[in-house]
Amino acid sequence: MRKKYVNNNLLSFDIIAKSAKGDIESINEVLKHFSGYIAKMSVRKTYDNFGNVKYIVDEDISKRIENKLVSKILLFRIDK
Repeated sequence: MRKKYVNNNLLSFDIIAKSAKGDIESINEVLKHFSGYIAKMSVRKTYDNFGNVKYIVDEDISKRIENKLVSKILLFRIDK
């Protein structure tokens, strides 16, 4: 018999519904859930004084992505 695959990394419907209504704690949960993805999308390639490559997380890009996510969360509608 196969084991059932359970993905515990998903956000619950309650958190999504509350965040769409504007609940700040739920919005913070969503931001925490996507923080790794936001950090990955915010990485920039830079060079130091010796020409070595460094990868850094650009905080400006990170904040822009977070702001865009929050604005889209608040526009999200759930019809029951």
